[in-house]
Parts: sequence; structure tokens; C-alpha cells
Amino acid sequence: MQAQKASNHIKKLATEAGFDLVRITKPYVPSEAQTRFERWLKQGYAADMEYLHRNKTLRYNPTEIQQGTQSVIVLGLNYYTKEIPDIKYSVSKYALGRDYHKLIKSKLKALVRKIKADFPELETRPFVDSAPVLERSLAVQSGMGWIGKNTCLINKEKGSFLFLAELFVNIELKEDAPYTKNYCGNCTQCIDTCPTQALSLNGLDSNRCISYHSIESKDEIPENIAKKMGNQLFGCDICQDVCPWNQKITQHQHEDLSPGKHLQYLNSQSLSAMDDVEFTRQFAGTAFLRAGRKKLLQTMEQLKNKDLC
Repeated sequence: MQAQKASNHIKKLATEAGFDLVRITKPYVPSEAQTRFERWLKQGYAADMEYLHRNKTLRYNPTEIQQGTQSVIVLGLNYYTKEIPDIKYSVSKYALGRDYHKLIKSKLKALVRKIKADFPELETRPFVDSAPVLERSLAVQSGMGWIGKNTCLINKEKGSFLFLAELFVNIELKEDAPYTKNYCGNCTQCIDTCPTQALSLNGLDSNRCISYHSIESKDEIPENIAKKMGNQLFGCDICQDVCPWNQKITQHQHEDLSPGKHLQYLNSQSLSAMDDVEFTRQFAGTAFLRAGRKKLLQTMEQLKNKDLC
């Protein structure tokens, strides 16, 4: 099957599998993307995420992650929702339902089975935050969108509330043209609205980021950050909520991403009454396991002590 026809067919299969966006690119990270990433690291903006300093050769050379890769299928899944759960704290939209890693992996497995039925010679490796892949750079190269001032990938039709995933494949496909224009223009709403000044024209400083401190960091949240967190318990969507490109986007169509029963336990009384085993049972299959019960309780206590909610 010729490259163009094969690409069109795979895009059709990906759409049928439930992905909202699908583009194709070569396994290539341009030098400017590498330079931007290096500069971000040297500025100390990765905070304590030391793993981001490792495996640079793999990040910059996708074919070294999976030998024989000729094309990268970049996939996007919309997770935007207008549903606001009746809970005391604010939670990032991506964490309201099932852990997106599990949802996307199941869709990727189904997609791979369909592709292999038509391409028996296919060898592939799927990625969902599971390897040193510069996925936003690959998404730009695939023509899916541009990297906005909020550092998220933005698509003109779907906005920035997108999960990204990739399939590295050993078949040659017709790649899409890369995105060469940034449609943020002179807008700085995300930068101006960030309560901790984590965003600037230099990028995102994780040391100031609410999402980093409430999810990734195992340390107590610095007082200067906690004072400005409002009722943000887990993550932060402020820079995306104010983005003009997200004002007319549509609700996701994935039931697993709708607010789940686990949200009823997001209060200090319930979490204090649990042990870690019970916490794991009640929050199984959700993003909250990444932070853990102790971290959630610690954050709640800090918000309470700062009279923030």
C-alpha cells in the first residue's frame, strides 16, 4: 500500500478507535526544539524532576527509542469538560475521571490490532508519558498544533485540553506538514493570570507551578506558593481556562473521563479515616495515586492553615 493511502487508512482507524486528532510525522526532533529544551533545563525550570535531565540522546533521536522506526503516528484525545463536581477543592479536569494513561493505552491496543490486520509486517511501540519522548515537539512536527505561551500544545479546533500519545511504527507513511505558525499572537492572558507567576515568555518555571507542587513534588508546598493557590488541591487549569482558543471547544465524548465516585473522598475527614490500602482501593485507576494520600492531606492542611478555603 502506497504511503499516502496507508496514512489515510490509519487515520481513519485511529478516528474509529476514539481519538480526536491524528497526524503523522517522521521520527525527528528539530534542532530548535532541542535548543529550547536545553535552555529550559539550564534555567532550572525542571525543579526537582531530575529524570528530565536524563536520556537526552533518546529524547532527541526517536529512532534510538525504537529501532527501525520510520514514522510516528501522533494522537490527540480531547478531555475538556464543563462538568464541575460538587467538591470543596479545585481539581484539574484531567483527573476528574479515570487515569488517562489507562484509557489511552486501551485505545492504543485496539488501534494496533486494527492496523496489524491490514499491515501484518507492522512493528510498533506505543507511548503515553512512558518514555523520554518530546511529544509536544513531535506533535508540532506532525501539524497537530503549536506550543502556546501556556506551554501546552494548542490546536485551532480542539484547543489545548488534549492528551497526547504516539505510535512509533516501522512502516513508511506520508507525513503531514509541520505547524510553522504560532497563533498566540500578542495575547498574554495565561501569563498574566497565573497566580504564582510560573509562566513567562521564557516558558514554565516548575518551581512556581501549582500543578508541580500539588502533584509531582513530594515536599511541603512552599509558603509563597501555598498563599496563592486558592482552593487548588490537585493540579491547576487556570492558564488553559483563560486561553481564547479554549473558549469555544466542545465537551469530550469519553465516559471514562467524566467525574468519578472517587471525588467524594476528597476531604480531610475521609482521607484521615483511611489507611493507604483503603486509599488505593478507593482511588484505584485515577490520577490521584500519583500524589498519594499523605500528600493530599498535607496540601489540604496547608490550604486550611492559610485560610484559603
